[in-house]
Amino acid sequence: MNWSLIAAQYALGLIAPRDLPGLAYQMLQSSDDPQSVIDLAVLPPDDDTTQIERVFGLVLEDLHVKLPSADEAIIEVATHLAREVVERRIPTYAGACQIADLSLYREGSHFYQLLPLYCLVHEYMESELKESVYVDQMFAECRRLLTIDRDSWDAASP
Repeated sequence: MNWSLIAAQYALGLIAPRDLPGLAYQMLQSSDDPQSVIDLAVLPPDDDTTQIERVFGLVLEDLHVKLPSADEAIIEVATHLAREVVERRIPTYAGACQIADLSLYREGSHFYQLLPLYCLVHEYMESELKESVYVDQMFAECRRLLTIDRDSWDAASP
């Protein structure tokens, strides 16, 4: 995990403010960490949400990480999950479901890049025989997502 991914998950509401102090504690890596990371790590999770969010903002500022827009966050999280699948750190179906669910966080049209995976997940869920061909295709789609240049992600079809 890295701060860009944490910021993306936070932007989508996948991480609650109360989770940030624990994540900061996990992220403490060396004496070179900015004071803001230490400050966030020692905050009690049940502390005032406004205080946690303020210190989190300082962490992002100190580390030169910007809080992404929803679209940027979806791309960041989808790419991370696809990499986790391809590198076999999470099961293909579990990762594909999480990526497909990211469509729910986008207002308006879906990223067309996620539609094949979204369809595969739903076809698999509706099929009586849970054939491995679906999972193989999901894996291939995750691999394909990793080849897309970040600037090429768009809501419109190709």
